[in-house]
Order: sequence, then structure tokens, then C-alpha cells
Amino acid sequence: MNKITSSPSFVRMYNFAPIKKNESQGQTVESKNLENALATKAEFMKSQISFAGKFRKLDKKDLLFLSTLAASLGVSGAVLNKLKDDLSDFLGTNNYSSMSDFGGEDYIDEQSELAERFRKILDIDERDSQKMSYLTDKIIERCDSGETYFPKQNDIMPSGENRIMEENFLAKSIKKAIGKEIEKDKKLVDTLCRTFNFNNDDRKKIEEIINKNLEEGKMVTLKQLNNEDGIETTCAIVDEITQEFNLSDFDNTLMIAEFDNRITSSKNYIPEINPLDRDEETMIRDKSVFNSIMANNAVDIDKAKTLYIALKQDAYENGFKSVFDLFKKENKGRKLDLVNSVLNTNYFKDIKFDLLIDFNMAAKDIDKAKTKVEETDDKKGHKYSKECAVIRLLDENFNFAKDDILSLRRYFSSKNLDLSNSNDAWKAAYEISEMLSLEGQSENKIVEAINKVNNSSSEEIDNYNLEYCMRLVSKK
Repeated sequence: MNKITSSPSFVRMYNFAPIKKNESQGQTVESKNLENALATKAEFMKSQISFAGKFRKLDKKDLLFLSTLAASLGVSGAVLNKLKDDLSDFLGTNNYSSMSDFGGEDYIDEQSELAERFRKILDIDERDSQKMSYLTDKIIERCDSGETYFPKQNDIMPSGENRIMEENFLAKSIKKAIGKEIEKDKKLVDTLCRTFNFNNDDRKKIEEIINKNLEEGKMVTLKQLNNEDGIETTCAIVDEITQEFNLSDFDNTLMIAEFDNRITSSKNYIPEINPLDRDEETMIRDKSVFNSIMANNAVDIDKAKTLYIALKQDAYENGFKSVFDLFKKENKGRKLDLVNSVLNTNYFKDIKFDLLIDFNMAAKDIDKAKTKVEETDDKKGHKYSKECAVIRLLDENFNFAKDDILSLRRYFSSKNLDLSNSNDAWKAAYEISEMLSLEGQSENKIVEAINKVNNSSSEEIDNYNLEYCMRLVSKK
């Protein structure tokens, strides 16, 4: 390996002290050792600044971390490149911009997954506790440091007392993180007790069922069920609770949804169910009307969920059976603490009063509002089915590629066309022919297919839809 001179900028980057020289003896042994260390790290720093991973350009702090890790473990440049590509893939899959995005105790699962991926690339034996502890600790250090990350001087794999100290620190961090997850488990049990009206004895039984199933899988918290293998255990827990307290199938469904909410929660676990949800008919009606109002006002899905949870909680605390009871004239004395706290946020400030007007209008006759939503949904469903039937008939004529079929589906979804109208039918025929560059009287064939669907029965349209799905699946 070629040595490099002590570049001032490189020295400043690693915060090393200036190298002192002895006029008579030249560089000291200490300065030579430092130069060797710099040369080793410099080899890994080459090409770092402009490197872009296979899937995304890596953050400079992430590149610095990988370089330091590779130099500390003494791996080759080829292995370092594999680490870069794997980190890029991991960030892209999880929609993170850098390792700073999953710092903190709430992201132990993500950090552990990345450590396991790196372990395989670095060919570290699972039984090598020294290297495994070092790797895991360095990943946690990088994630938790965020944009302030900077490798320590002489950052090499520890041994002896230093290693023991780092292992103890890691053990404490993990213990603290698990403690937080256990608190979230208790919060879930609190939610179940409130929603299903369980008493203290019932609560103990629920905790026994949860703990028994976790212990069988050698787990200590529900968060550890956040994987494919955990689905079976989750269902077993919910089914056992359902049988123990003779709950309905709908209650079982509610409970599964809340367990899933708890298990998949990243940072904060916010319960989504409350006693109002157990009235199946009212809940389905309210949610249907609420979703329609959200769609009409183009409200983000996550923001809508936050607002609906607030509506349910305020309705419950006011002693109401429906979220829309909050907006009835006869209930003017009601409290809207949580709802107002959500609507007063920046996101809702421009549509707050529009939403309140829509809620009040729906509350005047909620059943009428529900009927209107159902009629609208039926029209949308019938329109969608007719469009899929047309695509099925067109594919019979033109034998489209899968991407072409998906393009047609997107085309119809983006257009407000009434295919029973002759003008809209010819408009669609012209635009589809242009979009897919179809030839040979294609416009006439498209209109013929549309007219055939218009004259088909509901049963025939359903059959076309089934064939549409089968054709789509069969295409590569």
C-alpha cells in the first residue's frame, strides 16, 4: 500500500494533532505509526466523496462510517463496496435517506437487521461475541449520532477491558429499549380492557395468555412478533383471548387490528380502538361517511386516521354512540378537546372549517349521508367493472403486454368518462389508440368493445372482470 503525506485537510478531518518532527532524527516512531494509520484509512476513503450506491447516493456520514468500519476490521475494498451496495439497498427498501433516520431505541429491530446483513458480508461468525458486539455497537453509534457522527480517534475493534465496557453499555441500551416496548404492551392491554370492558381479573388472564405465548417463542415483548413468523403467534393470542371471554367474530377482528397496530408501531404506539368500535353497524356507517368526507377534501391517509381517533375518543368521553353525535345541534355543550387539537395543527388550518361544515351537514341526517356514500360507491364500482371488461375485450383483439394493460387501467382511473355516452366512447378510443400506438382500424374496434360492454348484463361484466384478472396475472 502506498503511503501518503500528512495532508493538512485530511489530518483536520480526523482531528489528529500535528505531527512533530525531530530535526536530527526525522519522523518519530509515533508519527510513522500515525502516518500508517492515515494511509490505511485513506485507502478506504478513496472514491468515497463521489460514490453513489446502486440504488441511491449514500450520505457522506454513512460513507465515513463504512470506511471507518472497514478499516477497523481490515477488510478489502471489494468487501467495502458490498457494504455500500447493501446499505444503499437497505435504505431504499425502508425509504430512509441515511442511517440517521433510524437512530434511537425505537429502531432496535432495524439496527439489528442491518447488523445481521453486514455480518454476512463481513463473514463474521455468529459465535464471535467480540466482533458481533463491536459491529452492533458501531451501527448504533452511527444511527444515534445522526448528523453529528464522527469516528473516534484510533477507532479499532476493542479488546480486554474496553470490549467488556462496550458490551455492558450495549446490554444496558438493549435492556432499556425492551423496557419501553414492554410499557407499550401494557398500553395495549389497557386499550383492550377499556374497549371490551374487562375487569382486573380479566386483565391478569389476558397478561397470562400473552406472556405464555411469548415465552413459548422465547420472546419478551410483542414487538418481537413483527415478522412473518410472528403472525401465527399473534393470531393464537387473539383467538385464545376471544375464546376465554366468549367474544364475537367482529370483536376478534377489532382485536387483531389493534395487536397489529401495536406490533408494527415504530416510535409511538397510539391505540386506535375504543368502545365505540364494538357497535359494528354504527362503526361501519360512521367510517364510511367519514372516509367520503376525507376523500372529498383530499386529506392524507395518516392525517385522516389521527383525526378519526380523536373523533372517537371525544365522542366516547362525551358519552355518545357515534362520532357524528359531536356535531348535532342538540349536543352543543359537548367537548371537542382532541378534535380541536388536531384541526388546529398546520396541516388542517386551510380546510378546518370546510371539514366542520361537512361534519355538521352529515350529522343532520347520518343515514341519508350513508346512503349517498353507498350510491356513489356503487357507481364507482360499476364504472370500474365496465372499464376492466373493456380492457379484457381489447386484450383479446390486441394481445397487450402487461405494462400496456396497467397503462389502460391508469388511463381509465384518471379520466371521468361515461362509456355509455357516445362522445366519451369515441374520445376514449382516440386517446387509447394514440397512447398505445395502435393500428388497423383500432378506434372502431375500441368503440365496438365499449358498446359490447354497455349491452352486457351484470353477470357477463363480472365474468369479464374475472377473465381480466386471470389475463393480467398470466402476462409477464
